Amino acid sequence: MRRAAPTEAGSVRVKPHRVAAIHEEPLMSRRGIRQLPIVLLAAIGAVLASATPSLASYLPTPRSSYSVTNGTVYAMVVTSDRVYIGGSFTAVTNTATSQRTTRNRLAAFDRATGQLLDWAPAADNTVRALAVSGVTGTVYVGGEFATLGGVPRAFAGAVTSDGAVTAWNPSPGKVVRDAVVVGDQVYLAGRFGSVGGRTRQGLARVSADTGALDTSFTANTTGGKAFAIALAANGTDLLVGGNFTAINDQPHAFLATVAMSDGTPSSWSPAPACSTCEVFHIVTEGTAIYTAMGGPGGRATKYFAGGANYVWTIRGDGDVQTVAVRDGIVYVGGHYGPSFGGSVRHQLAAVSADSGQLLPWNPNLGGAGGNDHPGVWALSADSDFLRVGGGFDTVAGVAPSRYAEFPTGP
Repeated sequence: MRRAAPTEAGSVRVKPHRVAAIHEEPLMSRRGIRQLPIVLLAAIGAVLASATPSLASYLPTPRSSYSVTNGTVYAMVVTSDRVYIGGSFTAVTNTATSQRTTRNRLAAFDRATGQLLDWAPAADNTVRALAVSGVTGTVYVGGEFATLGGVPRAFAGAVTSDGAVTAWNPSPGKVVRDAVVVGDQVYLAGRFGSVGGRTRQGLARVSADTGALDTSFTANTTGGKAFAIALAANGTDLLVGGNFTAINDQPHAFLATVAMSDGTPSSWSPAPACSTCEVFHIVTEGTAIYTAMGGPGGRATKYFAGGANYVWTIRGDGDVQTVAVRDGIVYVGGHYGPSFGGSVRHQLAAVSADSGQLLPWNPNLGGAGGNDHPGVWALSADSDFLRVGGGFDTVAGVAPSRYAEFPTGP
């Protein structure tokens, strides 16, 4: 992870894109407005002006009672009632009672209370990726481990909602960095060059039941590997990000789409936001695509599906590792700081999804032990909380450690 010189940080570049008009119902009828006193109209105008996306959707202070970890959180997935996390931690502490419980690199919290659950399938090394089946509730795990729940599972395995390791065993040759579950199939991305003993460079599709390689899907990266995958808005393509320069020998620098049916890359090849980018994370909202990037400094960048150019990009002085979007705001996590978007931001920031302009929201995450910016590596922007995982030790100078939940704001 490279850090750029401070002089490179802070540029926001907006490229033109045709956007359809948005129609909304008026706040009140014209007759109602006419009947209001002039002073009250002025007050309403001031409130509306301040209610633009400047406050973000979440409070900048996390709730005080939940569980935190003693090591970095690299992966997170949220279901209707649970929060699953993975990383390098070996214990979880209840912030209200200070009770410390062993959890080796995997843990689950109650979504409503934030308290630790009994789910405890230990991994013997770092977890980097998590995905959950919406049908079976099975949790698919990727990372650097060799065993899962004491069972041999090199770099990938699966666990039931009760914590039992399943028979799923795709056997990738190296680290899995991301996973997406689609029906009875699981797509994998990572640093591997083989899956199940068959050549697969950076991308693969396997059975959600057994982990057996689906040989009909052949999307191989060259010049680098795939670090991030996400479903495209059309429902038939898979977005792929990484540090590759080609897929199936077709030039695609760092970002591409491939057909979910067989892995054939599409013609979409947007102009890169930087010369040596690395795409670490991808999220979508409709046809909008948001990426977390590293390289010569870090950046968050917005694209539209099929667009020849990026819409905007906003720079930092360290890599951006993860992004999340909700209510017209993009939350950006990474190990940047003190500079992001030309202002002081440490590891977590909010920008307008439309323009890419930095917003005032600033929870000010910190580090310890000589590492001021250990990073934010996982985000989930949910209806109840913005959930943040990483290596940070403090928020605005105060504990918690490495995991925090920011409540929805006014």
